[in-house]
Amino acid sequence: MTFFITGLIGVILAYLWLFSSHKTAPNNFNVLWAFAPNIIVAFFILKKAPKIWLQQYVLILIGFILLVPVLWILGIQAFPVAVVPLLFLLLGRYAYLYKYLLPPKK
Repeated sequence: MTFFITGLIGVILAYLWLFSSHKTAPNNFNVLWAFAPNIIVAFFILKKAPKIWLQQYVLILIGFILLVPVLWILGIQAFPVAVVPLLFLLLGRYAYLYKYLLPPKK
């Protein structure tokens, strides 16, 4: 469900960025935590036989989540304070998935 919701938010942000004339949408780095391809990956997660690429994909998402505070500290974009708990929750969920997504090798 997490992948679907963040993917849906990412699709909305991508639409606003690419196809509308909103002045706040361009150069919006919220697409790092609301990653549009997550909406497609959500359906791959539902399958009971995850692939190795899903674990690597989750590792990339962890990198994106860790990049958000760096952009915030450097002053490239100011994020609302309400994003902080969301980032922690997403980071925890992605770390859990990274660790337990694939069964251990025998």
